[in-house]
Amino acid sequence: MPDCDYCEESFESKQSYHKHLNASHKGELSAIDQRRVGDVETEQSDNIGMIVIGVLVAISFAIVIYLGFFAGAGAGEDGEPFGTTHEHGTIEIAIDGEPLDLHSPEFAEQDPDFHFHNNPSYELGDGLFVWHTHSHGVTLEYALETLGFDVAADGSQLTFDGETYDTDDPATELTIEVNGESVDPAEHEIDGFRGVPEGPGPGDDIRIDVTTE
Repeated sequence: MPDCDYCEESFESKQSYHKHLNASHKGELSAIDQRRVGDVETEQSDNIGMIVIGVLVAISFAIVIYLGFFAGAGAGEDGEPFGTTHEHGTIEIAIDGEPLDLHSPEFAEQDPDFHFHNNPSYELGDGLFVWHTHSHGVTLEYALETLGFDVAADGSQLTFDGETYDTDDPATELTIEVNGESVDPAEHEIDGFRGVPEGPGPGDDIRIDVTTE
């Protein structure tokens, strides 16, 4: 147990003793004690520096992850970074009369720029769902790709779940419409509504329908 050479106090460790010297006897210290106190200050500074560096690294890592996922990752070549907009519209996708559940884990929350939220208020019934977009320049082709569809640029062919539907096949009827009109998926940029629609109307109303004989 070290005793202080400058007063009558005793300490349980050298570290606490050296801290006492620095706090209470800084102007009285011998050269050796000055060096000891200096070593303690350096160690404390190093520890603080390491903590600061660790915090900065953690923050930088979090920013990189955030930007990697949210900074417009795939809004097309003309897409703007995530957060440049927040718009909504409606969509229905049906294959042979069976609407897809776009709130299921297979489809919900798959992309930052175009996605669905598994929220009952965004399910409008009869296979109709509210879509969300967070970037300008999202095309219908890109939106469908986030759901696992491979669609021809002109809308003449659609592949999903290993099955290809082609308008050249007389047994197949393929409808790709926005607001009741046929569109080229690669050309049509989705236009949304700032609020949340309660049904078809505000924002693009997208309809994808496949019928096979």
